Amino acid sequence: MENYKLISKVKNDLFNRTEITATVEAKITPNHNEVEALISKEFKTNPENIKLKGINGKFGSNVFTIVANIYSSEKDKNALEIKKKWETERAKKLAEEIKAKAEEEKKAKEEAVAAKEAAKAEAEKPEEEPKGEPTGETNPEEEPKGKETEEIKPEEEPKK
Repeated sequence: MENYKLISKVKNDLFNRTEITATVEAKITPNHNEVEALISKEFKTNPENIKLKGINGKFGSNVFTIVANIYSSEKDKNALEIKKKWETERAKKLAEEIKAKAEEEKKAKEEAVAAKEAAKAEAEKPEEEPKGEPTGETNPEEEPKGKETEEIKPEEEPKK
């Protein structure tokens, strides 16, 4: 976006806002985020306090007219402006992303704590004594057990 020019600036004390009209020159229609960033930089305000009323251009022209309201606080903006469907969806999507990111961070912390505890438990575990050479004596528990079951002989068929 190039050649930002402020056309009008009206202070509206009743609604605690400043109503502006500006023009901007761009090759393509600027999106809302770009325009909000430009206005917030120009008026030194938070982009959340800005409500864009419209970004209008004429066919074949690189000049776009921007109409926006700049509120003194986000609370004033939410009290007076009606949110459009895409704005509520954008806010909902943003909230879901923040929630998912928080859950991932929490899960990563839990895994790190579990790994740390496992390493600590491994360090505290007494080392097993190395087994010496076999002495030839066998432990009765280790001796192979014989057949404990008797062989079942097939029954002979009775002769008639």
